[in-house]
Amino acid sequence: MVLVLRYVNKEGKLIERFLDLVNVKDTSAKSLKEAIYFLILNHSLSRSQIWGQGYDGASNMQGEFNYLKTLILKDNSSAYCVHCFAHQLQLTLVAVAKKHDDVKNFFDILDKVLNIVGGSFKRREMLRDDQAEKLEELLVLGEVHMGSGLNQELRIQRLCATHWGSHFKTVNNFISLFSSIILVLGVLEKEGANYHEKTLAKSLVEDIRSYEFVYMLHLMLKILIVTCDLNTYLQRKDQDIVSAMKLVDFSKRQFQLMRECKWNSLLEDLSLFCEKNDIVILEMNEKYGFGKSKRKSSSVTYSHHLRVKVSYVFEEVDNAFSNLKGLEDFSMKLVEINMHKTWGLVYLLVKLNLILPVATATVERAFSSMKFIKNDLRSRIGDDFLNDCLVCYIKDEVFDSVPNDAIIDHFQNMTTRRMQLDKSVTDNNGIVTVEEIGNLVVKNDHGYVLWSTNVSIEINSCTASLSDNVNLLIVNSNNKVLWQSFQHPTDTFLPEMKVFMDGIFRSWTSESDPSPGRYSLRVDPRGSPQIVIWNGINSRWRSGYWDGLLFTGVPDMKAVYLHGFNLYIEGNRMYFTYNAANASDLVRFHISPTGYELQQRWDKDEGKWSIIQSHPSGGCDLYNLYGNFAKYDVTNSQKCICLNGFVPKDLGQWNARNWSKGCVRRTELECRGNNSVLKSDGGKRDGFLEIEKIKLPDYADRPGIEDLDECKSKCLDDCSCTAYAFVSGIYCMIWSGDLVDMQQFKEGGNTLYVRLAISELGKTNRTLKIVVISTPGSRGICCLYGHLLFVWQFCYYASTKPKRE
Repeated sequence: MVLVLRYVNKEGKLIERFLDLVNVKDTSAKSLKEAIYFLILNHSLSRSQIWGQGYDGASNMQGEFNYLKTLILKDNSSAYCVHCFAHQLQLTLVAVAKKHDDVKNFFDILDKVLNIVGGSFKRREMLRDDQAEKLEELLVLGEVHMGSGLNQELRIQRLCATHWGSHFKTVNNFISLFSSIILVLGVLEKEGANYHEKTLAKSLVEDIRSYEFVYMLHLMLKILIVTCDLNTYLQRKDQDIVSAMKLVDFSKRQFQLMRECKWNSLLEDLSLFCEKNDIVILEMNEKYGFGKSKRKSSSVTYSHHLRVKVSYVFEEVDNAFSNLKGLEDFSMKLVEINMHKTWGLVYLLVKLNLILPVATATVERAFSSMKFIKNDLRSRIGDDFLNDCLVCYIKDEVFDSVPNDAIIDHFQNMTTRRMQLDKSVTDNNGIVTVEEIGNLVVKNDHGYVLWSTNVSIEINSCTASLSDNVNLLIVNSNNKVLWQSFQHPTDTFLPEMKVFMDGIFRSWTSESDPSPGRYSLRVDPRGSPQIVIWNGINSRWRSGYWDGLLFTGVPDMKAVYLHGFNLYIEGNRMYFTYNAANASDLVRFHISPTGYELQQRWDKDEGKWSIIQSHPSGGCDLYNLYGNFAKYDVTNSQKCICLNGFVPKDLGQWNARNWSKGCVRRTELECRGNNSVLKSDGGKRDGFLEIEKIKLPDYADRPGIEDLDECKSKCLDDCSCTAYAFVSGIYCMIWSGDLVDMQQFKEGGNTLYVRLAISELGKTNRTLKIVVISTPGSRGICCLYGHLLFVWQFCYYASTKPKRE
């Protein structure tokens, strides 16, 4: 059950709002009344304020005794019931048609044709095929054109007394499909299942090919066009009873105009239709014979019968309320001039006339809207969520008028959030202004503050200025800097700007939308500081560690960043700055909306920013693209390979060029877990594989050791250590766990020592390495070993020679 409220607001304007959708299991009048009262109470409304009610005409609602309408009237005598005007018009049309013999006979024949033609799938398919063939012929002749929404398939639907516009659609489609219907009836006349079916088809062909039937067909079409338009107007939300009666009066004048002026045009349309379909046209001056008997003479001609007798039934229309108009405007004017209090009873009467429901169209549309909300992709949905979705869908014009910032503020204030939602300027109406207390603010066209300097200012004598290095400053009268833009970065890093470890640069959403985008750039201080680009919460690219001169993961940094970055310590905080090699150059670093860190220089000749370098430099430069313990080797045909001593974790996926699962050890380490004690039986320690010119893995730790051998011992004694490196300017670095995001360079990079089982160190690069240790007696042992090897080879050769007889 759908409940819609119709009321007059404080400005005197008529409002009709969808309120709720209720799943009722019992459709008795008592249960429906209780459900309505519960909804009204649930929305903090009083049932005593109900001044009218209207329903779709169902018997359990509109009945006179102990039905929903009557039960509510017993509780509230002012809740007058008004029948839906659109339903009433349709029912009146049907009732009038049944009272007139000729019109009743017309609809009876029409109903029989619809039943027999649409009674089986085979006949409907025959009707569809014939329609398609005729359309192809018209396309060849150029009488119709192709296009979106044109030449849609027409269907004939059965007449229904309570369906708005069903008669109009049926009559209109019947005229368009007239020849196809004749064809289907002709086939049925010859190939019917029995004699009765064949006779009925033959009789119907004779009836619909008669001039009188065709005349009624076209006359009803013109009449139903007027009533269909009236139905459409009555279904508007802002209609009141006075306006509805005005529309009825207008429709009456349309009927009268048709009787007086459009008779000849009707006959012309009828003649063209008859010629097209080979129907005999009657002489209008001939005598009209009543019934089938030819003996009964009459002075009435066909012209008089068709023009007067048949058309007269549609002449009378009630003229009540025709002198009233503009009731809603009158109500709003009373409120505007504050006369609604002086003339309280008059205003009450006006409101009563406004809120009495004219049509139940809003209710019908609510049910129709359910198919867009509850569909195949969202078939299981609760009642509350369904109702909320319907409110948003049906009242979209209301939600369109609510600013996004108001929704964000409401959602943000519902509870404590871990992060604040971003607001933005969605059009060209953003405003930059200085508040009375001295803060610089940006507002949208609704007046919501999107951004503010948000500083405490004791006095109002503040000035905003732009320094030579493009730093925006707010300074008080004592020349004290209260706020500066360099400490609140956006998407651009400029020379002389201090980038602290907690500073964040965030990209724009797009080149034309400055709202915060999905990418951010910040400094990761773990191990040694490095620059990281983030895609949301996931790493996208990193620069490698800062060694005091350059970032180790950018091999071409020496050429590009000459006299560039510097790292300073200010108290307990570290920060980066940048100075261009040529002070006259305008240089900037920029995080783009597409997730690239760009170094740009202003080209005075071209008048635009030119790109010096960009990172990530390609798809292979993305963060950990090839998984753990793997590297992208630019020296090896630019492909992904596992580190020596490691094999793909999923060989099938690896061969399919899906490297995301990475690699695993081929041989387990002798020292595993956190146990650093060697076996008592003399087990050997693990060793290290040296890899040069590599981008060091992420997540390094610095134990504070400044000696290479000591760094190696530190890693060897700790079973959780998987690799170590010794970098000038950073010194000892060790890694625990998986090694991620490595890349093999042609030049640059650093040396990484990866921990392997001692048995793997002889397998690297498939090259057998023999280590000879010089000790006393070793020369004799080697000679003995060589002699034994020679004897073994000689015996093996002798045993494999073919024996002689």
